[in-house]
Amino acid sequence: MVFQNFSGVDEKTTLSWKYTGEGEDAFQKSCRIRVKDAQGRISDTGEMETERHQGMPFPDMEWRSFTEYQVQVEGKDRGGNLTESGWITFVTGALVPEDFQGQWIGTGEGKPFYARKRWNLTKKVKSAYALVCGLGQFRFYINGKKVSDHELDPGWTNYDRKVQYVMFDIAPYLREGENVFGVSVGNGFYLGDKGGRYFFEMPPEAMKRFMPPNTNGYRPFGDALPLKGMFLLCYADGSSDVICTGSSWKVRQSACLLANVYGSEIYDARKDPAGWNDVFFDDGTWAPAVKVEGPKGRLTAQGQPPIVVKKVCEAKLIARQEDGDLYDLGQNMSCMLEISVKGKRGDRVELLPAEKLDERGKIDQMAKNWNMIDVSCTYILSGDPAGETWRQEFSYVGGRYVLVKGAAPADEAAFADGTESADQAAFAGKTGSADEAALADGADTADGGPAAEGSGTTLLALRGYYIVSDSPVTGSFWCDDRRYNQVYDLIAEAMDSNLKSVHTDCPTIEKTAWLEESHLLAPSLMFYRDVRDLWRKIFCDAATDQYSADTAENGLDGKPFFRGAGFLPPIAPSYGKFIADTPLGNFWDLIAWGSFLILGAKWFYEYYGDLSMIRNYYGADCAYMDYLRTKITEDGFIVHGLGDWGNPQAGAQATANVETAFYYEDLVTMAEFAGLLGKQEDEKRFKDLAEEVRGNYNEKLLVKDPAGRWCYRAWDHREELFCTQACQALPLHFGMVPEDKKKDVTDTLLELLEPSGFVSGEIGFPAILRCLQESGHQDLIWKLAMREDTFSFYHFVQTGETALGEYWEDNPRSHNHDMMGSLMECYYTGIAGIRGLEPGFARAEIRPYLPKGIKRMKCSYGSAQGVVALEVDTAGADGAGAKTDTGKADGAGADGRGGTVAGGVTVSVLIPAGMEAELDLTALGLDVKKWLTPGRYRFASESV
Repeated sequence: MVFQNFSGVDEKTTLSWKYTGEGEDAFQKSCRIRVKDAQGRISDTGEMETERHQGMPFPDMEWRSFTEYQVQVEGKDRGGNLTESGWITFVTGALVPEDFQGQWIGTGEGKPFYARKRWNLTKKVKSAYALVCGLGQFRFYINGKKVSDHELDPGWTNYDRKVQYVMFDIAPYLREGENVFGVSVGNGFYLGDKGGRYFFEMPPEAMKRFMPPNTNGYRPFGDALPLKGMFLLCYADGSSDVICTGSSWKVRQSACLLANVYGSEIYDARKDPAGWNDVFFDDGTWAPAVKVEGPKGRLTAQGQPPIVVKKVCEAKLIARQEDGDLYDLGQNMSCMLEISVKGKRGDRVELLPAEKLDERGKIDQMAKNWNMIDVSCTYILSGDPAGETWRQEFSYVGGRYVLVKGAAPADEAAFADGTESADQAAFAGKTGSADEAALADGADTADGGPAAEGSGTTLLALRGYYIVSDSPVTGSFWCDDRRYNQVYDLIAEAMDSNLKSVHTDCPTIEKTAWLEESHLLAPSLMFYRDVRDLWRKIFCDAATDQYSADTAENGLDGKPFFRGAGFLPPIAPSYGKFIADTPLGNFWDLIAWGSFLILGAKWFYEYYGDLSMIRNYYGADCAYMDYLRTKITEDGFIVHGLGDWGNPQAGAQATANVETAFYYEDLVTMAEFAGLLGKQEDEKRFKDLAEEVRGNYNEKLLVKDPAGRWCYRAWDHREELFCTQACQALPLHFGMVPEDKKKDVTDTLLELLEPSGFVSGEIGFPAILRCLQESGHQDLIWKLAMREDTFSFYHFVQTGETALGEYWEDNPRSHNHDMMGSLMECYYTGIAGIRGLEPGFARAEIRPYLPKGIKRMKCSYGSAQGVVALEVDTAGADGAGAKTDTGKADGAGADGRGGTVAGGVTVSVLIPAGMEAELDLTALGLDVKKWLTPGRYRFASESV
């Protein structure tokens, strides 16, 4: 059994577990869940005849807030063998908001502050928990030590409707005698502080030429930063105490003078009260806490994985320039910057991050077709002669390069001879980097003089703390063609940089939770990481922001505008509404975005075997479908929105085709949901509507080209035959194409792909890949992905990118954006050939295929059943005849059934308990096609 969170559990929490074992009996036949409280009282489901072990509810029981329970699962396999888990302890949170005692406190101002509480511990502690919420972000300390490895708690939400607190086990941090709780609170999105630096707004200056003003931009959720805490102490003698935030707490302004959520911070170390969060500190001059107005939203425990540090990147000096020193972190990433410096009191060091360099080798903070992302951090030294270290506390930046102003490097030996460093030379010819010609004029040579004048400050170290969601990594891939590994890493880094408490669109410009990526990329992300707890939070965010009939927007005329009940915004949580209609389409009413609540739940069920998201949000889904029906035109299409967003071809968004295809897929999916939930009337209604949409779609869009071949034309260009890749792929993938016309439409797609490569936006791209796989054209996927003569995934590797960019261009708006990352799923479903045949991968197929150039491959995936792994080695194959051996299972309980294999090839397979898998090695040229039960298998052959 696996728990992601042991604290803050509530009655909506479900249980999931995995079996171990091998052989034909290693499948659950029945299970039993038992829960006991501290008094030993047991709640018991009794034996349940079910194969389900994902998203299982707790037994009927009395739930009490702040209570420790233990849970045990008992399972019986097909052979009648009984297996028990151990008793696992969990603790409930505040099951109703009123149980979370304490006042919202602060300084009464909108700037970061410190809060502390001194108290005395006189008894032996049995257990101790803290519930803390500081908005927008907080850090929690006990006796001078930071509690947990979390960053940027709590998760971002719509604070008017939902607010997260974090529950910590604090017993290990307490000591007998005096103790101090300390909390540092910063702005985040709760009370955004621009501070004269970049803060995302829509539209920016660069787009105002064709976009009207945004009358629904960011607004703060309160007038003062609030903190609420409750600390529960249970003693060995059976007694207990509760400490809460209130007027007995002391507060003062933070040394962090600016906490701009987009990455700009100002920290004045002269104002840092050293040791403020420890017991020895004298807080006599601090003010009593002020009671402040708290957020409107309902308090709930943070359930998604926390944000943690993935790795620490040490920056390397690559150029001395007139305006500062240029450093390279080696990776474009979402990170919190840290510096170690030594200098005079009052000296200032400024850090300017960027994703790219311009043609002169200088940092370039201008986002293409957007605004200057003038993010910077300023550190003012205290003058500590031993040196001092500071790291961002309430925000993070996106980028790879950092310009440091006001501090010279400690070791200048590499630059003393005036020659270009090896690191600097390595950037020549890469995206935005300096080349020799640009440096030849002497304006900014590599040895171009000292850092900012008047500073005696020495930079001892510059680091980037790469932060990611702690969603466990479940997938891995390696092959002997490094190009494939480099492309895989390119996508993975973009995913890691954008998985936080929401799924952001980029770590630099917007940091907004546009929802389309979370279903378009779902297979890729769900292979790579276990995102089920993060996705539960995203589902909740989307449903929380769904409109009711009285939800009003500010119209462009200044009057309230009511969009309608059931509407789902494209961003959740929404910190600004971009309602403008533009020549590109409507940026707010977007079916491919709003459909996350439906299509995301479909992927969640398919990958995790968990019905809870379908069941929990079925009502919200139905309301959205009712809303969409009001948007259908007389021609039977949905024509608003952005179509195939990101398509580089002029006029190729094909809005009516794309939006209506997604409406059809939503209807089909809702029919499936209704069937799963036993709602027969709804199932029939959705099926009938889907057929109506499909018939109209094919009648008006499916036409013959001049050669007599069937294809889908773009309705936006109906006066001519205008075809796009997405126009063919979406109806193919969604099952809209009549059977007798599938080959023609597939051929049209192939013809559009062959000469030009991928010409698609993010909406159509996943469907293109899946169509190529389903039609047996995997070779074309990798041929186009690895092209060197035009834009491709490998092209971005060649140009020096270390994360996937936003569009098919060399200088996209964002250089770290995962929206085109659907190719990752092809590593698993294509090369490794691992595909689920039943929800949760209870039945699967493994059909490996090696593109040209790959001879060795390893892949593993931690499915809902357990780890399925595959290793292929064809390096010994010489094409000659072969003598065959049978494949035999290495593990106990496997039956050793084998097949015919070719010479010089070895294949090793691991099938987890609970999974039946059909192994098909025919794509490797081997005569092996058989069903495998859980176990370890190896197929080998000898050359003749």
